[in-house]
Amino acid sequence: MAETLKLSERLQDAAAGRLRRFAPADERVAADVERIAAQCVHCGLCNAACPTYILAGDERDGPRGRITMIASMFARGGPPIDTVRHHVGRCLSCMSCVTACPAGVDYRHLIGYAKTHIRATTSPTAREYLVNWIATNVIPHPRRLVWLMRLGPMVSRLGGVLRWLRLGEIAALAESTPSLGAGRGAFTGPGTAATRRERRGRVVLLAGCAQQVLRPGINDASIRLLARSGIDVEVAAGAGCCGAAAAQAGDPEAARRFARANIDAWSKSIERQTVDAIIINGAGCGTAVKDYPHLLRNDVGYRQRAATIAEKAQDVTEFLAARGLGPPRRWSSLKVAYQAACQLHNGQGVVDEPAHLLHEAGFTVVELPEAYMCCGASDASAFKEKEITDQLRERKIGHIRAARADVVATGSMACLKHLEPALRVPIVHTVELLDWAHGGPVPRGLEALAGEVTDVPGPPPLDLEDYIRA
Repeated sequence: MAETLKLSERLQDAAAGRLRRFAPADERVAADVERIAAQCVHCGLCNAACPTYILAGDERDGPRGRITMIASMFARGGPPIDTVRHHVGRCLSCMSCVTACPAGVDYRHLIGYAKTHIRATTSPTAREYLVNWIATNVIPHPRRLVWLMRLGPMVSRLGGVLRWLRLGEIAALAESTPSLGAGRGAFTGPGTAATRRERRGRVVLLAGCAQQVLRPGINDASIRLLARSGIDVEVAAGAGCCGAAAAQAGDPEAARRFARANIDAWSKSIERQTVDAIIINGAGCGTAVKDYPHLLRNDVGYRQRAATIAEKAQDVTEFLAARGLGPPRRWSSLKVAYQAACQLHNGQGVVDEPAHLLHEAGFTVVELPEAYMCCGASDASAFKEKEITDQLRERKIGHIRAARADVVATGSMACLKHLEPALRVPIVHTVELLDWAHGGPVPRGLEALAGEVTDVPGPPPLDLEDYIRA
């Protein structure tokens, strides 16, 4: 028992030691916080859209209350910082309040400033430290993530022992670890998947980090769809994690390192040959890349290039909707419940494009009640605030069941992995369904529905080597 207590103490000491790596908020940040907070007119429309306020009914768990507390924290007043940390930590970063706000309050960056300041000036719990460490040091690195996925089930089997040893937070974290994806993707990069059809353009694809481990078929489906449309797809050498996980953990310096690496890699691609777009098929990743100009606003060497990259960044459905996919090669009457990812519609303004593409591909898209309510997967909150995220998941699952959908589609890896364990029907990424309709393979998990899809009369679907050269 004494050794166990020492381990817990070492975790706390390690967390406290990390505080020295972060400087308290500088005057520019404090001034920006004051400016953003002053925009709030206290109308309360944000609370009506905020999932945590809707569940808790506590002003401090709504955007308006958090804005007041954050402004007071930077002004060195207001409630104790532990109180602020508790309520800021419960924010899901779904940005529903940003969409609802009539005054244009920049809540997204305000909450980012708060997380960074809180991490720099308080000592996290052992659970918070572990989650933040994983977000910064494991998730962005696919090989490390694979080892975590393998380790998680082994540790979770020891849940009872860990709780008896007063290490329940480690057990809970292990039990929340998602399962490892099936195999490797066909296109892992770096390299170019060149279309054999009439070339209509060239894009660079962000292969991402967690997604290529958890669901490698998403990148494959994206590349196949683009190649069928005559688009060369490059996965640039040196590009990797977008930095979103680190930023959400309150570590903007780590996020900047990831952003600079991507900008360097993509800039080389742009210099070699015209790039029509930087394609991103993860909602949170797209929001992060489009925000690179703000993240690197004080970096003279990267500021302009960050703006160039952000201008070219597009969600895969945003790009495909603008170009058009043409008629599908397969048709079905499968009912698809589209789960609108918060970071896609609130963070990027991509609202109608995914459902429109699914409809054009022959699927029956059913509208869900509270369609734009967060499912609970946003940010790292699924690990930190399990009670809240579980309630939101059950709320979303109830709407999906009522819709009697055959399959759920979403544009977010976080939504997919959060909802999947509780669903009675399969859930896939939107591009996996689109790829299937346009001649691709049956998405993983949808094998039982293969008989519901009919080939459209015409030439047989092309094999991979007929339209793509990797």
